[in-house]
Amino acid sequence: MEIERRQHPRIEAIELVSFENYETNQTELMQGMGKTIDISVGGMCFESSHALPLGSTLKLSLALGENFIECEGMIKSLNLTPDLHVLIHVQFSNISDETTEQITAFLEANPDDVEKTD
Repeated sequence: MEIERRQHPRIEAIELVSFENYETNQTELMQGMGKTIDISVGGMCFESSHALPLGSTLKLSLALGENFIECEGMIKSLNLTPDLHVLIHVQFSNISDETTEQITAFLEANPDDVEKTD
């Protein structure tokens, strides 16, 4: 049995996301694009053709409905898809109140697509 660890409801959302992967000394390691799979106030999952180091920090930019958001997040887990892409699960960090409000508004605007968690 799989234990659900998510603390926030999430929504399936297919949006483009760009990322920049940095070391702790702010040296850029990699940048790329992907597509979101789902998003919540606490984090997101996106698909990419690039495998990134577990635990590394990303700077993320994505369109969310009519809004464009930027935030940081830490890679919490990775999964390989059957077509050899990587699902990257990110927990947001250093997220502004404005960005949190934009994500919340996006979730509230799409109530039929929100997956509730216990």
